[in-house]
Amino acid sequence: MPSTSRLLAIFLLLICPAGATIITQAPANFVLDGGIDEWRDQPQTFPLPNAIKSSIWFAQTANGLVVAGAVDRKFPFARTQRELTDGGALEIVLSFVDAVELPDLPYDPSNCTKAPDGRAKAACAAWFERQRVYRGALERQFIRAWRVAPVGAREEFALPAYGLFTDAERKKLPFARPDGTPSFRFREVGEQVTFEVLIPWSILPPADRLNLDQLRVKAELITSSSLQWMVDTRKLPLATVFPPVVTRITTCGQPLAPVSVTYEDDAPAFYMPVASLQVDKIFFFTNALTYYREQIPRGDESSPYVGSRSFDTRELDPGEFLCGPYLSYRKGSTVRHYPFVLPDLQRLTVKRLPSGSRFLIDGPVNTPIDGARRAVSTINLRIYTLDSKFVVNQVLNVGTIYEYSTGYEIEISPDFMKVKEFRQAEMTDSWSSETFCFSGKVYSSCAKEAKSAPPAKRVLTEEDHY
Repeated sequence: MPSTSRLLAIFLLLICPAGATIITQAPANFVLDGGIDEWRDQPQTFPLPNAIKSSIWFAQTANGLVVAGAVDRKFPFARTQRELTDGGALEIVLSFVDAVELPDLPYDPSNCTKAPDGRAKAACAAWFERQRVYRGALERQFIRAWRVAPVGAREEFALPAYGLFTDAERKKLPFARPDGTPSFRFREVGEQVTFEVLIPWSILPPADRLNLDQLRVKAELITSSSLQWMVDTRKLPLATVFPPVVTRITTCGQPLAPVSVTYEDDAPAFYMPVASLQVDKIFFFTNALTYYREQIPRGDESSPYVGSRSFDTRELDPGEFLCGPYLSYRKGSTVRHYPFVLPDLQRLTVKRLPSGSRFLIDGPVNTPIDGARRAVSTINLRIYTLDSKFVVNQVLNVGTIYEYSTGYEIEISPDFMKVKEFRQAEMTDSWSSETFCFSGKVYSSCAKEAKSAPPAKRVLTEEDHY
């Protein structure tokens, strides 16, 4: 009787378009040993009409993607590491992203004529040429191309491009050098060479969606390579991944949403797959954030800038989690997402109330404003409630924009039922205050003093002397 995996593969072949490539589960008895006995009743994934008589299967496991196959033992595999670049090898090329759309350059090349002197004009022209190389190298990070032979394995597309980045550019990238290689085993069996290759999730290229149901992929045995010239991933065959490989952002399963960027349109988000398939960092492309931009580029600027966002998890009780910075909650199979941003979950104070609800207290915290011409910061205290029905509400939001010349403090009662806000009149020793009391649902103003005693301690702002 045919195996379950074979029946599933046949079913998918019947319902998918003719010629479609389908990546299903590897055989249940798969072992990375170079033998292909477990694959023989599987339909071939890549019945390629090339001159080299070969069989190739492509599948998925819990640990990554698998390529298996067989070829005539006379196939001229590379015999040394040096030959691996252009000699005979199994070539695996894949990408999750059809096309990477980088932001337009923020400068007009014609403005180089406005530079003040010949040296500045040359530097401006050199900047535009550098961006051509830099942007091309970025695009190539979205493809992986490995050449595998009994003598070894090597990445031959993203890795050489990574080497084109300058040290300064490389330090600003939120992803690592793409030098990971698959595990592999080869065997000689009679008149054939058989092989199995395991590509761990952690060495795959960036993805732009969490539900990995499709993949641009090619796997073939070839005697030479033209990888350096291949850029357009849309020319790669499109494979269906069934069942889809599902990744998630944090244990709360947060969405992979476009990133809001100041002064620009929202930027698509990408991430690097990891072994656990649980991601805690995304990246995106944008131009340097600035309100005013000169007409001629700065020499130390790259376009685009590669920004990143890190995600955090905090365990409240065993099996119960908060996730951020985009606030989410998980307990067992219950998952909720909320419209609040908490930059640092670890600084939260969490207090359970008699009702069973919890206070989530963020702050008070003094945060400097980057780029300000003088010492300016924001001071905020935000308090939320998380109730037994997993509803989160913001119940208090107080704060100010603080400059050195103005005092501001917040005092919180030990039971968190009262919050007192102090404000110092500019350039004086006079203070006013307002107290907010928790009613069971929200904090409301319950007392005001136009002339108040000063706060007991200066914590958030420095003491001035007049």
